[in-house]
Amino acid sequence: MAKKFPPGKCVHCLKYCEHPTRDHVFPQSWYPDTTPLNLEKWKIPSCDDCNTEYSKTESDLLMRCGICMNPQSPDTRGIPDKAMRAITPENGKDKGDMDCRFKARLKILQSIVPNEMIDYRAVLPYKIPSTAMEDPTGLLVPEKALKRMGEKFIRGITFVIDGLYIEQDHQIDVYFPHELDASWIIPVLRQHGKMYDRGPGISILRAAAPDDPQNGLYYMEIWNTFCMYGFVEPVA
Repeated sequence: MAKKFPPGKCVHCLKYCEHPTRDHVFPQSWYPDTTPLNLEKWKIPSCDDCNTEYSKTESDLLMRCGICMNPQSPDTRGIPDKAMRAITPENGKDKGDMDCRFKARLKILQSIVPNEMIDYRAVLPYKIPSTAMEDPTGLLVPEKALKRMGEKFIRGITFVIDGLYIEQDHQIDVYFPHELDASWIIPVLRQHGKMYDRGPGISILRAAAPDDPQNGLYYMEIWNTFCMYGFVEPVA
């Protein structure tokens, strides 16, 4: 039987929970089919509200990112199939489920934009292929949702590795590569940090301050599709 967390704080909102739920640091559905079967999938204590809200965000991002991925890549194998099933009404278990999948499909279709509306500074994947479509279309992915996931990863790994919460006297900032000059970050992380791989396609390079592990510098890479930088420091 899976071990339950004792009464305590939610990793995300820091509120006390009498019966915390078990939230996955990386969503179970985000692991590709190439993930080793014996890999420990990190779990953290969460309140019901935070767990539910993150579940919605994770499902939406899986659909938006998953349908655009290479199904043959070891980093994403199985992810596109999950995304397509989630927006295919015929895969529904019952009428209610079919309606939800139909609405999700409409939501995705409404997020498609033509080439002239694409801001190529913010295109995912961050590793742009040498050959591109002549007249590509884009699928909008909410920046706020991705950064929220980056914050979740940071809070999660801090709890799993150090047994610590990131308290309210510390702030978490998450950035995409086009938002900052990151040329100095990777050398610092490689010199002082440690890599945490969670199977193909999911990795975090983390350097925590020796005197206060809440403080840290992060490089997060998911599915070889998007990456983010994270900074945790005391509130000024």
